[in-house]
Amino acid sequence: MFEMRDAVGELAGGISEAQGARLREYAALVRELGKRWNLMSRSALGVVEEHMVDCSAALRLCGGRGLTVADLGSGAGLPGIVLAILRPDWSVSLVDSRRSKVVFLREAILRLGLTNASVVHNRIEALEGSGFDLATSRALGPVMDTLEAGLRVVRSGGHLILYKGPRWGDERVQVAAVVAGAGGRIAAEKEVALPGLDRTTMLVSIERTG
Repeated sequence: MFEMRDAVGELAGGISEAQGARLREYAALVRELGKRWNLMSRSALGVVEEHMVDCSAALRLCGGRGLTVADLGSGAGLPGIVLAILRPDWSVSLVDSRRSKVVFLREAILRLGLTNASVVHNRIEALEGSGFDLATSRALGPVMDTLEAGLRVVRSGGHLILYKGPRWGDERVQVAAVVAGAGGRIAAEKEVALPGLDRTTMLVSIERTG
């Protein structure tokens, strides 16, 4: 039987009871307010715990303590809020330009008592030069539309983490060319098995070199 806490814990290298409780509270909050604020589709709301497991997979690709992180197009807070819960030493900025999403994210931070997360109500392009250690992009739309802007959010030597699906093989050559032109490189690609879900997710780490 699928248990979200166990699955997330396996990917994160273990979590505390308090973290597990916060994750469950967050899932309940998304369900409570999701339909009202159009956070996710009805089908996605029904499996929000599975999305949280997918979000946790990034921890298999990126690590380090005290990182500054920008979750680009955060929406319902996936993966940003999940990462803030799992890595309390990280400082996570939840970036979104849509007012309804920003209202929800602020409410979620307040209810969950997350002192290491904040909301940025702006477009990704406005964050150029912010110098984050890490940025994440999940379910943000066509990757080519936001790739260059996302890379400019991180510092030199920082990484942009893309959550990709089965079409990554078709996109890779084009993405690599754009990244090279923008002063970056594909640093790592990792297919991660999602515990209890009988499927994988593809994570791509793009390093800013310029």
